[in-house]
Amino acid sequence: MIKKLIDHVAKTNGCDSGRISITGHSLGGAGVIDMLLKYPNYFSAAASLSPCKLYKKEQLEIIKDIPICLFYGEREGKFGKYARLISLRLGKVGSMPILICVKNKGHAIQSCWVDEKYGLFEWLIGE
Repeated sequence: MIKKLIDHVAKTNGCDSGRISITGHSLGGAGVIDMLLKYPNYFSAAASLSPCKLYKKEQLEIIKDIPICLFYGEREGKFGKYARLISLRLGKVGSMPILICVKNKGHAIQSCWVDEKYGLFEWLIGE
C-alpha cells in the first residue's frame, strides 16, 4: 500500500520518477530498508535513522548500488548497533554507505532531517 501511495503522490505532483528517495526513523528506519529490499530499482537514495531491525549481509546484496545513509544517536542502545552493523554489512557486499553518529543524542534523532549540518534533504535528492 505504501508503494501505491508513493506512486500516486509522485504522479499527482509531477515528480521525477527517477529521483524518488525514502527516509524513516526507528520502525520507519527499518521500513526504509524493507522498501529498498522489496523495490530495489525504485528509490534513488535512502536514509535510515536508528533502524530497529537487523539484516543479513546476503539480504543487503540486492541494494548495494543504492546510496544509503544510516544515522544513529551516540547514546543509542541496540538500534545504534543495528545501524553500525547494517553499514558494515553493506560495505562487505560492495556498497559505500554513509554512517553518521549524532553526538550527544539517544534514540530521538529526528532533528537530523532538518539540521542543516547534515544536509540530508539535499543529499537525498542528489544536490
